[in-house]
Amino acid sequence: MSVLVASPRPATTSCFSKCGLLLAWCKTIVYQIGPSGMTENRRMTTGKKKKPSAQEDLNEILSDFLQFYIFLLLREGPIHGYGLMKAFKQRTGKGLSAGTLYPFLQKLEHRGPIKQSDESVGRRPKIVYSLTRKGKTFCNRLFERFAAITASALEPNLQTCASCGVKVYGGHHEVIGGQTLAFCCSHCAAAYKRELQE
Repeated sequence: MSVLVASPRPATTSCFSKCGLLLAWCKTIVYQIGPSGMTENRRMTTGKKKKPSAQEDLNEILSDFLQFYIFLLLREGPIHGYGLMKAFKQRTGKGLSAGTLYPFLQKLEHRGPIKQSDESVGRRPKIVYSLTRKGKTFCNRLFERFAAITASALEPNLQTCASCGVKVYGGHHEVIGGQTLAFCCSHCAAAYKRELQE
């Protein structure tokens, strides 16, 4: 039995053996894989890939919150890969594998939002990732978009404080004059009651 494998993955190569078949990922070559090994079958003509627009980048990041959260961590300052994985685990309670993180960081570096530099930490140098000027601009746009999405999701549940007029989610509620009124805090509720008594 033989299998044809084509991969759109980056030019990294990882090979492993499973059930006597050698599986390989490559950039633009189709391989025929069988029990005896791997032979090149034919080259694919992929042409030059079009670089995604900033809008396409924004849409991709917003559709994947894992990537969004990595940007959030990078926005806090320069950090090495292990630090990203550790911070992600501490804040979300979920693990982030190196196999997910590093290809994404490579893609970001290739597109320009981040850069890497060597930093001496202890005995061994570590690669530290940080946002470029382009990356900071991208993050600002990304977070503005996310804020707009969040605001539109929360808007139906927002109430206006009866005392100060600020919009609140949840807040403090009190029954005054037979009506349940929303307040941003107990202090505004007390101020509202004082105004009614005057």
